[in-house]
Amino acid sequence: MSRRAFLVALAVVLVVNAGALVSVARNRAGEPDATLVLEERELELQRGDGDNSGLLLRLRYQHASFDLDPRTSVPEDTLAPRFIDQAKLEALGFDCSVAAGNAEATAKYRAVLPRPAFIVMVLGGPEWERRVSAWQERRRRHTDDLVARGELKGDAETHARTEIAEAPRRLSRLMPVDAGRDAAALRAMYPDRSRSLILRGVVRLHLIDASARGGPSLHGDLDRVFPVVVNVPRALHAPLDALGPPPRPARGAGVTRDRSAAMLDHAPRYEVRVSAGRTFQPWVTEVRLLR
Repeated sequence: MSRRAFLVALAVVLVVNAGALVSVARNRAGEPDATLVLEERELELQRGDGDNSGLLLRLRYQHASFDLDPRTSVPEDTLAPRFIDQAKLEALGFDCSVAAGNAEATAKYRAVLPRPAFIVMVLGGPEWERRVSAWQERRRRHTDDLVARGELKGDAETHARTEIAEAPRRLSRLMPVDAGRDAAALRAMYPDRSRSLILRGVVRLHLIDASARGGPSLHGDLDRVFPVVVNVPRALHAPLDALGPPPRPARGAGVTRDRSAAMLDHAPRYEVRVSAGRTFQPWVTEVRLLR
C-alpha cells in the first residue's frame, strides 16, 4: 500500500471513529429517555468467538401474531398484542388507498417497501400477566390432548408441564405495543420511563387475502428493532464472566416448545439496568447476578 493510500485509509478510520464517539455522546447527553431493569429473559448473553472477548446482550421480546405468519396466525396465538392495523399503517405513512378486497390489491401491495418507525416496548404489567395466564391455559389444553392421544409421555410430558408452570419466570416480559413517527407523542402516551422503552424499528405491510384467516385486510408487522444487540462495557463483564454456560435443557425439553414465545430454558440468572438516550440507543449501566 502506498503512503498516500495508507493516509487516506487512516483518515477514514479516524473520521468514522470520531463520528461514533459524537453519536454516543449525543445519545447520552442529559437525562435518559428511559431506564429499565431487564433480566436474562429479555437480554440473552452472547459471548465473542476466538480473539473476540466482547460480551453482547441480544434483545428478546414477544412477537405480535402477524409477525409470525400473517396468513394463518390469530391474536390469541401469541403473547404480544397485534397492534398494527390499517389505521396504524396509514399513520406510519403507508399508502393504503386500495381496499384489501379490491382486484388490484395484490399488484398494489406486492412490493411495498418497509417504513421506519419508533416502536414502544412495554415491560411486564397486568396486560402481560393476563396474556401469560391465557398462554398457559392454551398450552395446558394442548399438552393434555397430546397425553390423551399417547403422543406425549415420560420426560417429555414432565418437561412440558414444568415449562408451562415456570412460564411467568422464564418468558420475556417485553412486548411491542405501539408504533409511530413521533417519538415525543409516543412518550406522552407512555410516560412510565421505567417500563416503556422507545426504540427505532422497521414495519412491513402485509395483504391478507380473502382465502386466509382474517382476510381480506391490511396489517403490519414489526420486522425488526434497532439495535438487536447491546454491548456490555468491559468494566461490567465480571458478573457475566462468572456465570459460565447456561444450564443444559432437561431431558425431553423442546418436544412441545411454543416456538412463537421468547422464553428461556431455565430461570433468569442476571439482571441488567439499561438506559436509552436522546437517539433511542440503549446502553448498559449495571449488571447484577440473581440469587
